[in-house]
Amino acid sequence: MISIEKSTGKALYAGDLSFIDGCLHGDGFMDSRMTPETCEIIDIQCDDWIGGGAYKLIDGNLILTDYGAEFKSDRDAKLRRGEALAQIAALESSITERRKREAILGTDNGWLANIDAQIAALRAQL
Repeated sequence: MISIEKSTGKALYAGDLSFIDGCLHGDGFMDSRMTPETCEIIDIQCDDWIGGGAYKLIDGNLILTDYGAEFKSDRDAKLRRGEALAQIAALESSITERRKREAILGTDNGWLANIDAQIAALRAQL
């Protein structure tokens, strides 16, 4: 279920929602500004809920707002950055003393140079 602000059409809350004593209640919160006069609860599912104000109800459909698209883009960028940093850490941890010794002796067949190139490519994405 989602609460929709009547004046703007913005979807503000999602989850198990109800009005108790004239205030909106749900999943561990209460918002006294949201009353049956100022918002309505609709039974619609949003699988990719990213927060209040990110969606508007237009013709019965939840549409991502500019704010929501910007927020989602920022969130996705942070996830990609985290993934890249994890990959860099994994590559760096694969450079053991034995691998360093082989590189110094020239018997690693370019393994260390390949790992360094992968790390550089990932850092370029940050």
